[in-house]
Amino acid sequence: MSSVKSPHGFLQFLRPFRLRESCIQRGIFLRRYNPPQNDRSKDVLREWAKSVLHESSPESASECSFDKEIQLSTQIDRATETSLKNGSVFPDHQERAKEPSARAIAQSTRGSSPLKTFSMSTLSNIASSLQKSHKFQEIDSIYKTHRNWLSSGVVDRSSRAYNEFVQAVFAAEYRLQNFTLCENLFSECLKFRPVSPEVIDMGLITFVKNNNLTLAKEFYVQILKNPETFPMTPNTLHAFAFEIFKTSDLATMERVISLWLENSSSPKTYPFHKTLALFHRLLLKLGDEEGIAKLLSHSGVIKTKYEGSTEFDLCLLHHEVAARMLTDHVKIGHRMDEISSKMSNEKRSKVYIEVLKLGVAKNDFSLIKLATVKAQEDSFVNLNDEFHKHVCRYFVKNGLLKSLVQYLNDAVLPKADCRFGQIYIEQLWNCALQNYPMLSREFTNDIQLLLNKEELIREHEWLEYTTLRKLKNFSSNHGLQKSPTQTLSSLCCRLGPEFANAIQTSLADGDASAIRSLILNELQRGVRPDFTVFYSLLKLLMPDYIDSAKLVDQIMRETYREIPLKIDILWLKHNALEATKSIRTNASTPAGKQQAALVAATKIKDFENQHSGRLNFQNYMQLSSLFLVLRDARNASHLLEKGKKLINSSNKRDWYIYYSNALKVYTRARDPGKFLSVLKDWNANDSAWLITPDTIRSCKGYMKYFERNQGLTAHNSATLFEIHSEIDSMLARYVNFKFQGLNDMKMVSSFLQRWIEQDLKKKKENHLSDVQSEA
Repeated sequence: MSSVKSPHGFLQFLRPFRLRESCIQRGIFLRRYNPPQNDRSKDVLREWAKSVLHESSPESASECSFDKEIQLSTQIDRATETSLKNGSVFPDHQERAKEPSARAIAQSTRGSSPLKTFSMSTLSNIASSLQKSHKFQEIDSIYKTHRNWLSSGVVDRSSRAYNEFVQAVFAAEYRLQNFTLCENLFSECLKFRPVSPEVIDMGLITFVKNNNLTLAKEFYVQILKNPETFPMTPNTLHAFAFEIFKTSDLATMERVISLWLENSSSPKTYPFHKTLALFHRLLLKLGDEEGIAKLLSHSGVIKTKYEGSTEFDLCLLHHEVAARMLTDHVKIGHRMDEISSKMSNEKRSKVYIEVLKLGVAKNDFSLIKLATVKAQEDSFVNLNDEFHKHVCRYFVKNGLLKSLVQYLNDAVLPKADCRFGQIYIEQLWNCALQNYPMLSREFTNDIQLLLNKEELIREHEWLEYTTLRKLKNFSSNHGLQKSPTQTLSSLCCRLGPEFANAIQTSLADGDASAIRSLILNELQRGVRPDFTVFYSLLKLLMPDYIDSAKLVDQIMRETYREIPLKIDILWLKHNALEATKSIRTNASTPAGKQQAALVAATKIKDFENQHSGRLNFQNYMQLSSLFLVLRDARNASHLLEKGKKLINSSNKRDWYIYYSNALKVYTRARDPGKFLSVLKDWNANDSAWLITPDTIRSCKGYMKYFERNQGLTAHNSATLFEIHSEIDSMLARYVNFKFQGLNDMKMVSSFLQRWIEQDLKKKKENHLSDVQSEA
């Protein structure tokens, strides 16, 4: 990967398997979609059948039996989001009042008598107007103030005004990601017909977000069975398929696509090419050649003319580059040209963004540059926010804060179609924290002060319920060691609050059997969290709840085709810790202790020999640390140096991990000479400028250890004096680094302030222009 010494070198271009059968799949997944008769989802669907469909109760859920599950995700489908922005949730609405004054909105959200303040029609018009202005938080406030009044007998809940108000609130809560409330509002929306496709899409995804996956699948079948009541569009399928794609759930994806194709009788309901590409990409990723042949030969797919389409070509290009089947940049460029030449002008940027995203994922700057140059040379392509945000991710990923600010200043700010937005702000924040972890609180507070301005929040309401909320939560939790409770809280959005709370209670009670039952129940509901959640649960359970940890491990291995080596290393660490406990309690003789330690060390060596071709730098550092647990400094040093050969020499975090581990290893080895050599090397390494307060504290602690054990180490006072001197040099370097961070904080704040002022000025000009045009 090319390193980036200066942003200008890059800115000059901007003038741009099958799933295995298992006991869990057979024993759990095959029965989880046959819930008991008192299951909540069955009750809800039965009520819909009576009040909305006017037909007999829905058939057993086994008719839509899926083989796997869907994962909770917080990302909103882009097409649905576009509908919200364009105000297209109400296709039949004829007239809307102009946006109410701030006074009227404030009055509507006060606790005084809503009935005396507004009629239902006026309330509906206010909500509609606010929706067009993307003021979702104010819609939420209006709804919560008037909720009791709306549920009273005074309001005609069969009126069109009530229906439109509920739909506006539903759309707002969906955008605010208040999905629990969304589910209740969606049930209310279903009482009115026809139900708009946008409402159907949001309702379906709401069930997924709430972990009501069985209900989501049953509702999906109802959509297909009752097209008169639930007008189905290809976007419904895409929204659902996109959620499944993010979990790599091939079996469920196949079932969802097949059901749609069986019920798709006209070109208007044919799946989008981009939807079929999701399925195709998943099949390629998992190496399911039989599945690919089945997909492309399906009569329903043939009708769509997917094979040979630009989405088909782009899918193949993505797979070949991602799998390193295609690495020659000249050939990649030719393929990009071929695909873009077949695309309409407004869609040509898609091919460049696809390659750009691959470059960022692979951390390959040359691939990023290739995509940027190609996009720059294409006269039909405008480098907009969609493009720039991916370039910025590269800078964030590599901690290039100055380059990020320079890029935003030169490539984003001058463009009229590039807006002050959430992604850019959070990228700046994340990059700053990655560069200067010791100043994370200061950076966070500074950005909070800049963003938490009434005028700015009024123009960008998303600030209040997204970025500012994240900044506030970070400030509240910063510096606290993560407890099991905090770990579960951080996973709440992906586990579901009920499950997280139940696990937390069981952990507090020490009830291992309850934890196991909770995990199995989640699987029966069709819930499969993403890999990160499984990994966090495994680490949480492993120390004290080994049976539950083994269950999570089993599920992971039967769910995912490839398991990272860090899972096996986690188990090696657990076994090493158990071995040391056993040595302390059971091995009474020195020979017995030595034998027990030797057995544990042999397992680590065997693992290293078996996987030597797959081990990366981080893996070697982890294995080296395991030998330290066993007090085997010699083998720890050996693996440390093997890992050093794999280090990314331009990555400051890799250097930080290496040097921190090396100092610990040579302290345990009681080798002050090598310890001094590592310290000197760190101080002389310009690429290893990440130093933290913990670094200084640890070095001082190691120094005291050497001083206390002078009789056990081969060193003289001159060596200790040099170590003292190098620690002082490191401290001075840290102080300079911190001052540099404070200067960069001023740079970021100054840039952000200028961007905010420019944005507000532009908003005022637009408002003035609108007023003049209306006059």
